[in-house]
Amino acid sequence: MEPLQPDEEAPLYGRDELDHAHAPYVIARALKQLDLSDWLPKLMEWLGHYDGLEAHVEDGNDAAISVRDVLLAFVSKQAGKKLVGVAPNELGADRAHKIALKKQVVDAFLKQDFVWYCAVWDTDMRPRWNPLKQSWMSFCALGGQGVTMGVWLRPLDVTPEEQGLDKVEAYLLDNDGDDHGNEDDSANARGEAP
Repeated sequence: MEPLQPDEEAPLYGRDELDHAHAPYVIARALKQLDLSDWLPKLMEWLGHYDGLEAHVEDGNDAAISVRDVLLAFVSKQAGKKLVGVAPNELGADRAHKIALKKQVVDAFLKQDFVWYCAVWDTDMRPRWNPLKQSWMSFCALGGQGVTMGVWLRPLDVTPEEQGLDKVEAYLLDNDGDDHGNEDDSANARGEAP
């Protein structure tokens, strides 16, 4: 999906509702339109772990912009449509609709390039950035003088499970979010590879 671009001719000294800084507000509005406002704290916590990564990745892979664009596409698609697989008269259909919609949105998030980025300090592959446990900013703070950071997009032959996307999905769809689906909490809390 090509990211939406701000209008270069917009007033307000170049600010636009489609710029990076405005993305969280558009995300909140889109979640409200999708009747998923209760998901905002968890989504923003997860998304906040990618804040700053955009300066180190290829254009078009900004996490906030990608999430915003996915949500705006769902807002557009959901206007007047029913979700497939949810019977309209089913008991709890509204809840089932929300669960199904959230699952579709998460699936779309996990197809975005930004979730496939990896980063490490130095060549020994440690510590490796774990965006479920550590923000990009705290990972960057681990670097020191003479230490080199490597940032790369995982190859296409890596499975979502190898990338940890199954844990991201579980975290985003879980209402508790207690352990983020991670068995090796101590190493990951320090940003180390398991």
